[in-house]
Amino acid sequence: MARFSAAIASPLGVLTILPLLVAAVGLVLTVVGQRALQDSNLTMARDRIDEETALVARTIGIALEQSDPILDRLGALARQHDPAKPYAPVAHALLDLMVGHAGVSYVSISFPDGTFQGVYRDVQDGQIRAQDSRVSPSGTVVKRFILAGHGTLEPYQEERTNYDPRLRSFYALAVAAPGRVWTKPYPFFKTHFTGITRTEAIRFNMARGRPELHAVITVDFDVAALSAILSRISLGGATTLAVRR
Repeated sequence: MARFSAAIASPLGVLTILPLLVAAVGLVLTVVGQRALQDSNLTMARDRIDEETALVARTIGIALEQSDPILDRLGALARQHDPAKPYAPVAHALLDLMVGHAGVSYVSISFPDGTFQGVYRDVQDGQIRAQDSRVSPSGTVVKRFILAGHGTLEPYQEERTNYDPRLRSFYALAVAAPGRVWTKPYPFFKTHFTGITRTEAIRFNMARGRPELHAVITVDFDVAALSAILSRISLGGATTLAVRR
């Protein structure tokens, strides 16, 4: 013990032991610091995820709440329209319903004869375009248009498909429901993006004692459109995506 005390008291002993003490203290502080930092990071991460999740839920909720005001106006428009009437003015009216409503990917009117008319956001370039689809014996003729000035439509693309709105889940669900209804998530016909639809059957003109089906109207939200608005509100450089599960 005397030798050890003498060694500490001597300058050489201090120089020998001091680095060991510093290293030991540094090791303890490092371990404690890492644990504290880990706990702090986990707490911050959990708080960040909770905050981000709440923000995403609010944003998606606000986006989906747009469906009813759109359907209110869309229903009034559909009651005044049918497949025999000019489509151009109706297409521009549908455009007005879609513009400014983030998260909406399609607004449409489907008729009992298989005619489908709507406006949609093209996933290729983000432009809003119009569509008119008519079922024929040789397949469905799909015409797509550019919404030009002065309420006109310019031909953009034409193709033949097997699309029939009457065979889609949104149509059957609307016809069977007493009012507006949400579909379950499903893949959209052209893009195959998963989305959900707010849909309603428009009935009037009493036939056989009950209103006759005139049209089915829809507002569509898909993961691409919802992800686009989520990326704009995500916190602090993080990226949020709406994904199919």
